[in-house]
Amino acid sequence: MVVSPKFKIVRAALEDREKIVDFLRQAFFKYEPLNMVLGCTDGPASSRNLRCLTSLDEGTSLIAADENGAIVGVCLNGEDRREEHNGTFHCTCSKYSQILKVVTTVGERADVWKYTKSSRGLGLHVLAVDCKTRGQGLGRILLEKSRELAREEGYEFITVTCTGAYSAHLPPLMGMNCIYSVPYTQLVAEGLLPTCPPEPHKEIKVFFQSLTE
Repeated sequence: MVVSPKFKIVRAALEDREKIVDFLRQAFFKYEPLNMVLGCTDGPASSRNLRCLTSLDEGTSLIAADENGAIVGVCLNGEDRREEHNGTFHCTCSKYSQILKVVTTVGERADVWKYTKSSRGLGLHVLAVDCKTRGQGLGRILLEKSRELAREEGYEFITVTCTGAYSAHLPPLMGMNCIYSVPYTQLVAEGLLPTCPPEPHKEIKVFFQSLTE
């Protein structure tokens, strides 16, 4: 457990799943560019269609709570392995299948394995902060605490994929390098998305940082 001046940060557990989904419906889906473009700003009907929740049992995701115990932020993380095959996750929602296809395509093109000899790292997949607490540095705190956790657990690198303009300014503040970016206009031209998200969201960026140097 980590206590910051205003927030208590703890590892998320399997029993937190539905509370996390409720929080994402409030603070993430309606603002995330891919969800906006594909018209699923309320989130999926079933949380089983969220791949980001499948790694909760790894104990590497974080929850930030306020003084009343209410969730005000989450960072959903999961192990990345060199031999991992993304096709093993079955999604029954067509819109979320498309989101998964876009994210998987971007990940394959970024190919983090070109930048490391390691066989495993920690992917920081979803970062969400409550509207009322934005601008207080909580997003950066969650990312930095996730990096600390990755080091503690023996992971040799971290990655962050940012689909929005607001989250994309955080990884460079942590010394992370952008190894791949793709404009939304290109994804539309390739038929992966029907249209571009609203301003200021212009591209998807993938960031990488070695934890062994």
